[in-house]
Amino acid sequence: MEGRPEVEGVEQKWISFSNNLKASAEETIGMKKVYCGKKKTAVWWTKEVRDSVKMKMKAFRLWMKSRTPENRLNYTLQRKETERIKKNEKAKAWSKGGRDLNEDHCGTKKLLFRMVKNYRGKNKKSVMPSKIRKKNY
Repeated sequence: MEGRPEVEGVEQKWISFSNNLKASAEETIGMKKVYCGKKKTAVWWTKEVRDSVKMKMKAFRLWMKSRTPENRLNYTLQRKETERIKKNEKAKAWSKGGRDLNEDHCGTKKLLFRMVKNYRGKNKKSVMPSKIRKKNY
């Protein structure tokens, strides 16, 4: 067991080195707080939609447990109702977005580009071709 104190000594030296390195980096570079806020949700995802989806999932689980025709009918009705609610909320969101764009049409167009960015997603590539050929007419 004579080798054991060396291992503890090495571990202590590593911890000391690591702490000193972090402290000197924080002193020279400084610290920056990074905000990790909530993930953005869809505009149409309202409390009504969320509650309807929960009810649909409860009906689905009940149907999976019992496999009775009554529970299947209950699930299909709840599924249709959820889809109807989602469709209505999406339509409301699109009409509100259109109204907002109409109001901002003379503005800086920031709203338009923000909506396009959110719709496309951050990591999606542009649909525009890289080279556009000139045609002689």
